[in-house]
Amino acid sequence: MAKRSDSTFNYKPTLDPILEPKLDIDPKQSITYNYVTNLLPSRVIREVNGHRYEWQPGQKIQVLAEDTDALRNLTLGGATCCGGNANRIFEVSEV
Repeated sequence: MAKRSDSTFNYKPTLDPILEPKLDIDPKQSITYNYVTNLLPSRVIREVNGHRYEWQPGQKIQVLAEDTDALRNLTLGGATCCGGNANRIFEVSEV
């Protein structure tokens, strides 16, 4: 029997490699946190940018870095009726 030249048993298709597009951005965003300590002798609950945070007296928790500026500026007192001295509520430790 004669061999056929275009036999399907010896057919090896050539595949072009699939090239993935290169992105100029990092697919995983890095999230940075800062530590915020409650300076008051009482429990504090605060919502900043849609995130709810709760501290016990003197407790230090991790807070998103974008939320720390709003918490750093919070004071208790500072009005003219209270002597004008503002007391900070939180202490921020940047990581």
